[in-house]
Amino acid sequence: MYFLSVLINLTLAGAVPTHGWMQDNIGFEAKDICEETILPRALEVHYSVHEWTNGLGAVEEIKCLTEPEWIELNRELGHKMPEKKLNNSQT
Repeated sequence: MYFLSVLINLTLAGAVPTHGWMQDNIGFEAKDICEETILPRALEVHYSVHEWTNGLGAVEEIKCLTEPEWIELNRELGHKMPEKKLNNSQT
């Protein structure tokens, strides 16, 4: 599955690391179908990031990524991934 993914620069907010990828929760079976949504949703994405970050974040890139790609790119930026939680039936 591919998801609309956004690279956000949070330097002005003082975040460390300064950049991070976020993903939409709507998945697409094919990358080309996902990519068709980038242009129509670009303004909405920029507005949402502006609102979410109180104007301290900037969209640097929008593209379609799988979840493993998104995770790897965030690791490369210095983000630590949360440990997987045990299923309730295993605790």
